[in-house]
Amino acid sequence: MQILLNKRLLAPLIVLLSAFNILPVGLLSVANLDFLKVASLCIFFLSLLRFRGYFNTDIKYATFFFLAILLSALNMVSKGKYMDWTFFYCLNYLNLFLLLCSFKNIQDIKDYIGLLLSLCLIASFVHFIFYLDPSLLTGELNRIRMGSLILDARKIRVFIPAMGFIALMFTYLVSKLLYFKKLKAYEFILLIAFFASIFIFASVRTYLLGLGVALVMLLLSGRLSFIKILYFSGFVFISLFGLSLISSGMYEFIGERFNIFLQLKDFKFRDVLDLSVDYDNEQTFATVYFRIMEVIYVIQNYSSGLRTILFGNLGTLYDFLGVEMEIAPHISIFGLYYLFGMVGLVTFLAFFIYYSKMIISNLKKFKRTHLEFLSITLAILWFTLFAISFFGGIYYSELTLLVTFIIAASIILKRHPLHESIEN
Repeated sequence: MQILLNKRLLAPLIVLLSAFNILPVGLLSVANLDFLKVASLCIFFLSLLRFRGYFNTDIKYATFFFLAILLSALNMVSKGKYMDWTFFYCLNYLNLFLLLCSFKNIQDIKDYIGLLLSLCLIASFVHFIFYLDPSLLTGELNRIRMGSLILDARKIRVFIPAMGFIALMFTYLVSKLLYFKKLKAYEFILLIAFFASIFIFASVRTYLLGLGVALVMLLLSGRLSFIKILYFSGFVFISLFGLSLISSGMYEFIGERFNIFLQLKDFKFRDVLDLSVDYDNEQTFATVYFRIMEVIYVIQNYSSGLRTILFGNLGTLYDFLGVEMEIAPHISIFGLYYLFGMVGLVTFLAFFIYYSKMIISNLKKFKRTHLEFLSITLAILWFTLFAISFFGGIYYSELTLLVTFIIAASIILKRHPLHESIEN
């Protein structure tokens, strides 16, 4: 339990707890301001007082993007809009400064990953309880946003706030297994628990992209061969076959959920651009049609006026096709434009490109050293978040805390002397 003794990570742990929402205390909302969120916001602003060098080379792009978010918030207030929870999620970018104050060495980064794994295990257990007894989420626990239900093809799917974290840690464990060819016993338990949470309890397809990114990164790094990928694919096939023996209903449901990948050849892209698809009757591609049509809808209806184009529509909800009140398009790159305007989008692109180059540079720097796997892990997590950002608002959600962690850890790695990593 060494990670629990790392006092430097106490403040980041409180911030993580507020994002995981694994205790029945609620998320930040208009009517529900819980103590964990208040504590995390206080810690964020205290970290600003402790931090130095907001415009140093490695930090300035994050600072510019955060300033763009603040401009959007001022624009929102000037229009009489309310301070919705999306803005408070965007405050999570301050977590970068908190982590840079907290991380003093490489071990701190590894301990932070340990914290993530521990919290994900607890969240998976909560997820399991909700899956066994979905009625828990029809009352008070649903109101305070600990989870939600969807009835899909006669199967209940349970969603919890921590699912994105669990999916990324699942990808991390798979990457570790492929890299080292082994896992510790407790890591195998975590791997099974995380798999159940994402692909059985919630049946989310998007997070499979993380496995694809992991395979590509390990292949490019020379730590994985095509033969081993075939072995891994065979293992997945055997697992699905075993699942079919245990539960034919579960197997059929998973098959239906992932059958979309085999039918993408029938996708009507032109019809989507013309907004001429009957969304309710296009169940095969409902999730894909929805996201693209949503982008076109908001650009057509929410891109008027110089202030809106420059600073966005933060705080403005919209009703797309009568589905629900939305805060921003699910495709993150367009969501950034919608929320923060061109100023926010341009500064984010500079932010993303700069730290992507840093992550790739670290991969080259630590190749064949004892820090190679850590550098590969950060790259896998970073580009996995980018891949799934085309299906969900990654860069304005609680997963922002993982974005800032990857950046802070990459900065620490960049500053780490190469000769020390070789000697160790």
